[in-house]
Amino acid sequence: MMQLIDSFRNSGYSITFASTAQKSDHSEDLTKLGVDTVMIELNSDNFNIFLRQLQPAIVLFDRFTTEEQFGWRVQEELPDCIRVLDTEDLHFLRSARESALKKIGFPYPLDQTLEEAFKLDITYREIAALLRCDVNLIISEFELSLLKEYFPVPESQLYYLPLLPTGNSMKLDFSQRKDFIFAGNFLHHPNKDAVRYLSTLWPVIKRLIPDANLHIYGAYADESIIQLHNPAEGFHVLGWVENLSTVLEKSRVLLAPLRFGAGLKSKILESFKAGTPVATTPIGAEGIGKITDFGGAIGVCDSKWIDQLVQLYCSEEQWTIAQTKGLQVIASRFQGEELKELPNWLNQIVRNPKEHRKHLFLQKLLQYETLKSTKYLSKWIMEKNKV
Repeated sequence: MMQLIDSFRNSGYSITFASTAQKSDHSEDLTKLGVDTVMIELNSDNFNIFLRQLQPAIVLFDRFTTEEQFGWRVQEELPDCIRVLDTEDLHFLRSARESALKKIGFPYPLDQTLEEAFKLDITYREIAALLRCDVNLIISEFELSLLKEYFPVPESQLYYLPLLPTGNSMKLDFSQRKDFIFAGNFLHHPNKDAVRYLSTLWPVIKRLIPDANLHIYGAYADESIIQLHNPAEGFHVLGWVENLSTVLEKSRVLLAPLRFGAGLKSKILESFKAGTPVATTPIGAEGIGKITDFGGAIGVCDSKWIDQLVQLYCSEEQWTIAQTKGLQVIASRFQGEELKELPNWLNQIVRNPKEHRKHLFLQKLLQYETLKSTKYLSKWIMEKNKV
């Protein structure tokens, strides 16, 4: 979100950040960037009044649930306003993979993922939100291909916009680094699952590399994660860290045994930028590049994968090759050209929204009165709140 704000600011946009969430101690001070901030309410006509006063040319929704709440109001009040959905990642894909994991274990094929996806309400809700919007920001090339091949989302409604790493570039070499690291917010279920699974893999890794430790960083760890803290066995649960790059660049290998999830994994991109090789799964590596170009080991957490990560940790030659590949991935694929082009691309649509929407029949279909379930749910809640 901050990268999007910076891109629009640099292109001369006037930005208003509207949110239903209360500010926290870790909130960015957007006013220092010249961004207006406004608190808005769910299920309230006050948002319509706000839109009439502001008259934005573009409205960007943060994730599909925000579009469900506010998209129909934008469409009614400002029909020519361009509606953009920042997916962050495909939520239905993550949910479908979690369901597949519970049913058949890891790994599971794409066919099983799709079978689970078509059973989930979230799939239809999210695809409907994508179709209602004029533009959808997709952060992973895999998800871009998935939407084109298996779901009826026209290419003109899709814009590839990958995450960009923000940390420091590589400083320390192999001999100056030690230990493994995992990083991730524990409100995110794939991270919680990965650490629990990692706790079952760690005894094997520890036997093979007795002097190694694993440092786990992440906010909002619950009791099930905290209880895994075992310094005697080198398994350290350390909580939130203010600057991830400072601990990444001192670590030798990032472990990310992700068994479900979606989108790009920022921990892996940040690790590559810090010069730290990565041992992960095909889901962790998804959207980052070819297996041959990946800066580390990719596997399904079996004995072969453990042997690869041990070699990665112990062999300076293999480690240096992996580090170089990771840095090359960042330099060649994640420099932000797509982000720089986005405001100009949207400007073209703003100038002629009718031309952009001319062939978007499914968008018109989902705006048809009898299909506006999110609108009428919101109106029902408004009436309920008056009682």
